[in-house]
Amino acid sequence: MLAGTPNGVFLSNNGGTSWTAINNGLSNTNVHCVAILYGKFLVGTDAGVFVSKDQGSSWHQNPTDLIKSVVTTFVIYEYRPFENILVAGTQMQGVFYIGNYLEFSSVEEQPLVEMPEVHISPNPASDHITVEFENETTDCRIILYDLYGSCVGSYSVGSGRSTIKTDNLSSGVYTLRVQVGGRIASRTVAIIK
Repeated sequence: MLAGTPNGVFLSNNGGTSWTAINNGLSNTNVHCVAILYGKFLVGTDAGVFVSKDQGSSWHQNPTDLIKSVVTTFVIYEYRPFENILVAGTQMQGVFYIGNYLEFSSVEEQPLVEMPEVHISPNPASDHITVEFENETTDCRIILYDLYGSCVGSYSVGSGRSTIKTDNLSSGVYTLRVQVGGRIASRTVAIIK
């Protein structure tokens, strides 16, 4: 259990009977909001958003537009597999929307990267999606997710081009996750029937 106070963030491992300050690395201990996501602690402070990946032993400021902003509230949600959005309310600076907030992703060992050499067509699609690679590749995996994060297809690609049939999919927005070697990219694809 976490609690944010004007004196920092406190952790209780016994249902609130006792509390321990866990402020090592917080540059400003006036904590307005707290959250736990994928085992990571997040706090909104007078100096922005801080993250702890080690149960509060150390804190690191997340490098975003929120640095030096008084973050009074935030919401973090996973809108696509492996991709998170942070919506933060600030004091007198408005609301910040930060997409691809991967600092909190559950897949730390393989962060999403840009892969301009991957091309998806057509988009929107109706009966198939073609995935093309500028460079010949033999180590590629493609996973297709629906809006709820459920895997609706998984494919291995052995050449520079692959066609994925979408006849069995309903109209909607899908996420295509492309893994080439140790790199992962994500693309949004619309299916219109």
